[in-house]
Amino acid sequence: MSGSSSLHTLDGPGATYTTLESHGSGNQQITFPPLSSSGYNILSPPDSVVVKDEPQTVPSLGSTPPLSPINMECQEKIKLERKRQRNRIAASKCRRRKLERISRLEDKVKLLKGENTELGGVVHKLKEQVCRLKEQVMDHVHSGCEMPHIMVSSHF
Repeated sequence: MSGSSSLHTLDGPGATYTTLESHGSGNQQITFPPLSSSGYNILSPPDSVVVKDEPQTVPSLGSTPPLSPINMECQEKIKLERKRQRNRIAASKCRRRKLERISRLEDKVKLLKGENTELGGVVHKLKEQVCRLKEQVMDHVHSGCEMPHIMVSSHF
């Protein structure tokens, strides 16, 4: 496109019409006919409307209007408070997970201690059974029975 861009605003009763054109021109006068021929005058502009040629400023998407130093300080305080709040929530969750983990580990310790005690009882019973069986074998050997394949030691 060549030429300059201009904004035309049309003000009518109850409505404003705006157009953006790509040619250099001064003020223009545009006349609008009535919108309805049925006798109803719906949103019809006056017989003649003056078009104003004004420059248009469109902000870019990435830019924000500059803030006053006081407003920036307020925004920074709000931002910092939100960050602190998120940190408090994260720390709370972390502490809760840590306590849950400790609780699970304590339950596991209790379970394993019970299992260890039970297995210790089984070991004790098996040792007693081994001693009784050795005594039976010794009694059997002392009563005159020979066991050629089994070597019996006298120290148990």
